[in-house]
Amino acid sequence: MKNMVLAIIGMTAIAITVNAQTPTSPNNGGSGGASSSAAVSEHLPIGSVAELQAYAWEHVANISEYGWASSSINATTNNKTSVWLAYSPTNGLVDVEEIFGIIESQQLLLSVLNASDTVSLGAGLYDKNNNNLFYSQWASAPINPPSKGGVSSNSLDLMLEMSDRIFVESGDALWFRIVERDEKGNPIRYYYPDQYGVQNGGIFIPAYFAGKLGEVIITKQDGTETAFSLSSGNKMRTMDVALSSGKVSALGTRTFRNNTEVYVEISGEELLRNINPLSQLVVEKRGWYYFAAWLVGPNKGDSVQEYASSVKIWSQGQQSTTAKTYVIANPPHYVPVFLEPGRYWVEYSFGSGFGKTKNQFYPPYDGGGKG
Repeated sequence: MKNMVLAIIGMTAIAITVNAQTPTSPNNGGSGGASSSAAVSEHLPIGSVAELQAYAWEHVANISEYGWASSSINATTNNKTSVWLAYSPTNGLVDVEEIFGIIESQQLLLSVLNASDTVSLGAGLYDKNNNNLFYSQWASAPINPPSKGGVSSNSLDLMLEMSDRIFVESGDALWFRIVERDEKGNPIRYYYPDQYGVQNGGIFIPAYFAGKLGEVIITKQDGTETAFSLSSGNKMRTMDVALSSGKVSALGTRTFRNNTEVYVEISGEELLRNINPLSQLVVEKRGWYYFAAWLVGPNKGDSVQEYASSVKIWSQGQQSTTAKTYVIANPPHYVPVFLEPGRYWVEYSFGSGFGKTKNQFYPPYDGGGKG
């Protein structure tokens, strides 16, 4: 029954032997190292916290245990303030109680200066690349009185917790991102890893996302991407979608080809944004062409607010200073112009100054301005 309880709550007891001098500072375990990544699979162990936790246990390869006290010093050559042990499962599969037993069997030796000091103990479990999988909070207690031999024996309970980020082998990952979604499929949270989120093709998965709705998208070295469901861990299938453009237009631009009537109505959006369109006219036959433009209200069905008062026309490829200006009488609100074959730019002007006194662009940010 005792072993069952230990397996459930993850609690271990450890003995620390302390003599009347001091220990070194705490060792918080190994740092993240290079990782070898397996080939890309159809599944990541992220379908639930339990699945991710099982994955973490199955990848325990190193055990760390460390002690500390504020008045510790390296007083003797037999000080043993920490241990780092390689773990190889007895039967080839990780045994949680076996790991607990290894931690329980260790004995650290600190030398402290003050018998009234507090002694602390911690432990951690790591994968083969020294990425932390499980850790304990510091367990601390006053130092017990020494025995007749001058050695103080102290036993502290340890509770291991899973790390909030678990390194998962995922093939040849270059980068990844996570999208969490609500029950309707709407994105509610985006996660982008920091510079240490990927190591040699594997990724550090925040345990928070295990079992959530959404997906983790892994960008591979060749630029292609693979998505895995957060709720199942399974690779997500994609559907090919062919895209093509329909009618193409440009805001603030008109084109006229083989059309003798170069009439421009300013759209409601162009009016609201102070956009005076520029028109391109392609003339293939010499003759008379008729020019007119007008402003209507921003809403559908609004009446004409203003007619153009003049039009500038110049040959494409030439400077606008070569343009000829033609006044548009009011009425008839249009002007005829005889043109030779060619390509022309056309710009209308309005008596109100529309498009001139104010255009659609905002002034650039100057970083604070002058002063």
